[in-house]
Amino acid sequence: MLEVVAAFLVKTTVILGVANGACSIRGLSAAERHTAACIGVFGVAMIGAFAWLPGWSIAVPVGLVPGDWANPAVGQPTVAAGSASAGDGGTPPASGSVWTWILAMYSWR
Repeated sequence: MLEVVAAFLVKTTVILGVANGACSIRGLSAAERHTAACIGVFGVAMIGAFAWLPGWSIAVPVGLVPGDWANPAVGQPTVAAGSASAGDGGTPPASGSVWTWILAMYSWR
């Protein structure tokens, strides 16, 4: 519990420090300073709101580790012809490079 409180205090201190720094810039109008202050307070509220959300993770396909990004051929599974059985659910083997997968996820609505 103490770790959660400490993390919250550090994150909110950074957010409010940046907002305070933005508010202290000379030459800004009152509206711009007010906007910076509101964004800082909203950021602190969002940190508190996100703390209550459950944790989650995303399953990454096989071969998509950061070391494989430079060489797309590394980590690609090899599937021999006829090695897939009829009872495997018809899932296709993983193919393509990391950048192909990222492009597909970016372009998918």
